[in-house]
Amino acid sequence: QPVGERGRADEHEHPLRVDEFGVAALHVPQRHLARGCARLAVAAADETDSPLVRGTAALDRARALHALGETAEAAREARTAREHFAAKGHRPGADRASAFAEETTATARDGKRPDAREGRSR
Repeated sequence: QPVGERGRADEHEHPLRVDEFGVAALHVPQRHLARGCARLAVAAADETDSPLVRGTAALDRARALHALGETAEAAREARTAREHFAAKGHRPGADRASAFAEETTATARDGKRPDAREGRSR
């Protein structure tokens, strides 16, 4: 697009919004993009024979899902990541994935929404 047709940066809405609870969330088109990119990363990792690559992609997807407020799915993906790391014997990765799965499960159970500023639950 020519520069004149794009408009000024401040004329466009930012994709990240903070609601009345101080929780950041992506708007719908960006949410779909984020979810799709995370899914593609996991699919690409699944084509490898590396449990570390698979675990890293699954944990990254879990974090993206958590940021999108999809805590139950994020917890499931974090448990998948833990399984990949454990299959390789990568204890630090397994521990990180396990801790994230536990935190995200508690968030889903308590009905808390993710706090995107800290990557933690409120």
